[in-house]
Amino acid sequence: MRYFNAGDRIITIDGVDPFAQLFFLHVKFWPMSAAGQQRQGGAHPLSGVANIGRLGNCSDISARDLRPMGQYPRLGKATVLARVFYATLKQHRGALKSICFAPVPRHDLHPCVRRYLTGLITAFQTLCEKVSSNLCDRPRSDDLLNWYDQNARVLPWRIAPALSKSGHLPDPYRVWLSEIMLQQTTVAAVKPYFLKFTSRWPDVRALASAQDPDVMAAWAGLGYYARARNLLKCARAVTDDHNGVFPQELSSLLKLPGIGPYTAAAISAIAFQQDATVVDGNVERVMARLHAVQTPLPDAKIELTQKAARLTPTARPGDYAQAVMDLGATVCTPKKPSCDICPWCANCGALTQGITAELPKKRPKPQKPTRYGIVYYVERADGAVLLERRPDRGLLGGMLGWPGSAWDDAPKDAPPVRATWTTLPQRVRHTFTHFHLELTIKTAQLSLSEPVQHGAFIDRHQFRPAELPTVMRKVFDLVNSAEFGYHQPILKTGHDVP
Repeated sequence: MRYFNAGDRIITIDGVDPFAQLFFLHVKFWPMSAAGQQRQGGAHPLSGVANIGRLGNCSDISARDLRPMGQYPRLGKATVLARVFYATLKQHRGALKSICFAPVPRHDLHPCVRRYLTGLITAFQTLCEKVSSNLCDRPRSDDLLNWYDQNARVLPWRIAPALSKSGHLPDPYRVWLSEIMLQQTTVAAVKPYFLKFTSRWPDVRALASAQDPDVMAAWAGLGYYARARNLLKCARAVTDDHNGVFPQELSSLLKLPGIGPYTAAAISAIAFQQDATVVDGNVERVMARLHAVQTPLPDAKIELTQKAARLTPTARPGDYAQAVMDLGATVCTPKKPSCDICPWCANCGALTQGITAELPKKRPKPQKPTRYGIVYYVERADGAVLLERRPDRGLLGGMLGWPGSAWDDAPKDAPPVRATWTTLPQRVRHTFTHFHLELTIKTAQLSLSEPVQHGAFIDRHQFRPAELPTVMRKVFDLVNSAEFGYHQPILKTGHDVP
């Protein structure tokens, strides 16, 4: 083995793998004091580069070795590693310079070792430039499907990739229900609701025959309550107009209540293996990084959809759609993506340019305004509470809640009954998609004979706070908190399901 000068463009080190050698030298020759203790400053500045170690043992290849590698049949292992390594070099260029070019005492780092490191870094940059021309300009869907076959998430509405490959199809009802629930909602939040719904209403006909209040109560806490209303409308349309069978065609799916372009594409691809392009937030992030799209969202939506369409295969389109979603959810995550284990890392434009963390770009969000309101918590002598059902249209449409004012800049006091009201010193705060809300709470207790102007009393044995929307549940929790000492008989019934 010989050492090289910083100006050397090509290096040849017989019998030494430069990947392994670089790490060896970083660890062994990181500047030490005469007493053998590491210099002040802690671990060497390339400690962050250790992520490359997750790529596995590199001792069996050299920098020029382009033999096929596992899930990258068209790329060499060194090609893939070099692409990731180059991006890491750019990220840590300052630390590298401090090692290779900073003056150090002769007992800390031998000059020839420093020259070797400098030459090795230069050679890696040269290697990356050379192998870039050998890379595919466009990633292959097969590479992602191979990854998905081994790493697919286990979700209650899915079937395993092995079953899909053998020709089995998932239940369209479960696919549709999950897609509606997943709109603007995380997988973790949806799982228990999905299991509750499918246990109580196992098919579309059962859901279509359900009572509206029962479905709205079961949906409580999941948010975006217009989805629950459209869920019932869609179930009844499928039952009445399609004999309980979901249509396969995009055009027919789009005519159903509550189904837009994304949901129609997801049902068509996943439930029926139709050639449809599915683009959600995860897919947008993957496409933006893969193609290094600099246009901010939402302006880039059309461009990202077009790029996703060009990658969608005609074979296994449903599995492919779920594979891209899984890639975005588990690997190409918003923060700290695991690029080193990504099946498309060798073709990722953002990774090559070192801008992964910057994408996708988004336009600055406007500041949310704050609205104000008044809610009235009324409890009768027998423990019954006064509730009203909100109008079908608008926020929390069709849901039960406490009587209250409109939500605006200056709400007007309009109590539902003549009573002696107590205003709580603390407000309830809640955030909706487009605004923040602050609610002032007024409480009162009534006799059994006192009439009310609107709303209806719910018997304490039938009232379940868990069936309230989240903001209304916050009101209940605050009123009945120990801080205000407003403990009522309803809390002792055992019907408050958490």
